[in-house]
Amino acid sequence: MSSFSSRMLPALLTLGLSLSLSSCQPDPDVPGTPLTITYQGPTRWDGRTLTLGAGSEVSGTYVPGATWTSSDPGVATVTAASSGTFTVRAVAGGTSTLRATSAQGATSFAVVVTTPASVSGVTVSPGHLALQVGTSGTLRGVVDGTGAFSPDLTWTSANPAVATVSASGVVTATQEGSTVITAVSVQDPRRSAQVPVVVSTAAPPQDGFDVTMVFPQDSGLSSTQKAAFEKAAQRWSSVIRAGLPDLPGVFLPGNVRMDVDDLAIVSSTKAIDGQGNTVAMAGPYQLRPDRLLPASGEMIFDSADINRLEAQGQLESVVMHEMGHVLGLGTLWSEYLTYAGGACSDATRIQFSGARALSAYRTLGGTAAGVPVEDGFGTGTKCAHWKESVFQTEVMTGFINVGRMPLSSVTVGALADLGYDVNFGAAEAYTLPDIHAQTAAEPLNERVLSPAAPRYGR
Repeated sequence: MSSFSSRMLPALLTLGLSLSLSSCQPDPDVPGTPLTITYQGPTRWDGRTLTLGAGSEVSGTYVPGATWTSSDPGVATVTAASSGTFTVRAVAGGTSTLRATSAQGATSFAVVVTTPASVSGVTVSPGHLALQVGTSGTLRGVVDGTGAFSPDLTWTSANPAVATVSASGVVTATQEGSTVITAVSVQDPRRSAQVPVVVSTAAPPQDGFDVTMVFPQDSGLSSTQKAAFEKAAQRWSSVIRAGLPDLPGVFLPGNVRMDVDDLAIVSSTKAIDGQGNTVAMAGPYQLRPDRLLPASGEMIFDSADINRLEAQGQLESVVMHEMGHVLGLGTLWSEYLTYAGGACSDATRIQFSGARALSAYRTLGGTAAGVPVEDGFGTGTKCAHWKESVFQTEVMTGFINVGRMPLSSVTVGALADLGYDVNFGAAEAYTLPDIHAQTAAEPLNERVLSPAAPRYGR
């Protein structure tokens, strides 16, 4: 029996199966009875097996009055007319046997139904990669789909100067910074997945950045609340990797002086204005002599709000946020703010122009000329935070979000612009959210403080 391929289409195949008849019972495969099948497109017929795609039909002729059956109608069905014509319809992927029986004899053949090959998505793991310069990590990409789809992917890096990626997903870190690795389906380029990558230098300096928490005797803070402050201090110390010169006799709030290794923060609670109003006040207290960075700072929480924040599981995130203000975020960044008009408080479009923060923002897919800064919600929020409608859950917006408030590479970049030696690898996994999918958040309602003591040495 000759074998025919789909390159011979359209075709009309008449098979003289020559089904002979038995005088007693019809033999299912006796030669002598003519069977014809007419097909077009990517259908294949080799005389014993009919292969066609799901949803397609073929027609043919056999003995008039024959009765047709399908062993699996869920895969293929067959209908016949008394004239002998019949139609095979492919329903779903699988194999079925079609059998025709008549007074003159019987025949049967297999039907194989294929499903179209399609790609439904791409996933990459791990979902975030932190590397040191000179090291590498492997990303595993998986293509999901139906049918005989291609599992192949192409890999690209948004910033090859920071990290490159091979055809097999091996990421090699070349310099400090951040980038995004994208895996795209070869079969369907509409299907892709992205993984943020942050690269830090190979070894942090021996003198790390130390944040000393100072709790006055009348701080009003419980032991668990003090632990939240200490935890935030350790977190920021992992972001700022290099220490600053030690300073003797630094002024702290309350006209107290102490020797400071990098930064000292006085923290306490007091009655400010009642629950649901001002949650906290924070900022630098005395600045260093050689650069616009704090040597000391203060954080004051409203005693009417701090217990509520702790009970709701939000205290650690809010303490992280307020400590960011002490470090200079939103308080010492005015030289990097761009806006139209004479004062930031009157501006309607405010952006942060620092190169390191802007580079991180671009890597995340941001398109504005500068990093968007909050231009609404009044004093204490405007000009001092990332724009809520753009960054949403990020820790340095002016809002409290339910759940995780990540510290992004943009915030780490802003610290670098202020003059800190930072570790981009300490940034948390974060992507710019869909601006049309706003998260549930409440205004933080805070006051950012300016340095109250004269600059150190003056």
